[in-house]
Amino acid sequence: MIEEIIKKLVKIITRKIGNKINTSMSEKVSQKKAQINEKFEYELKHAKNYIICGLCLCLIGLGLLIYSLVIYFQDIQYNNLLICFILGVVSFILSIMIIINYYKYKISYNNTLLTKKTPFSTKEIRWDDITDITVSNNHQIILTTSQNKITCKPILIGMVDFIYVIYTKFGKETIYSLCRSSLVHKTVNQMIRQYEIDLDCE
Repeated sequence: MIEEIIKKLVKIITRKIGNKINTSMSEKVSQKKAQINEKFEYELKHAKNYIICGLCLCLIGLGLLIYSLVIYFQDIQYNNLLICFILGVVSFILSIMIIINYYKYKISYNNTLLTKKTPFSTKEIRWDDITDITVSNNHQIILTTSQNKITCKPILIGMVDFIYVIYTKFGKETIYSLCRSSLVHKTVNQMIRQYEIDLDCE
């Protein structure tokens, strides 16, 4: 019972609230230029707004946990004590995941190679090996090879330039397929305006 409640809460927070945050941040973040790392690769990463959201969520989670524990130890009757505690735990865990993701999630690329680093893994694929580019239900761009795939969030710093690289390597038909996602569509429109491309994505 408790596990089901936690799963539902996680879905609500990550999908509904996450999509709203992503949409509001998309235009401001994705048009910023990607940084160049020590290997002279372009690097896509989260903006500072991302970690600010994580820190705010951490404070909310800690507040709910402290509040529920104070009520519990003072023997005050409160019907929603368990829900308050569960919300605090879920919020705190999600905030820790967001903070770790901010520092560990990076996508770097050059003219031949694309590398994705997360807190748990590192994946590499070659541009020439990519056979398909699609968009998932949660608005992530999926670059697929015969042996591997890499997903990219459309709200990373430098995403407009990254979409342009996809356009130059795979053509406008691929860009049309990306526009099926409303969030990626906004990034594509920014790319069209920035690079003055004559591309009808409507």
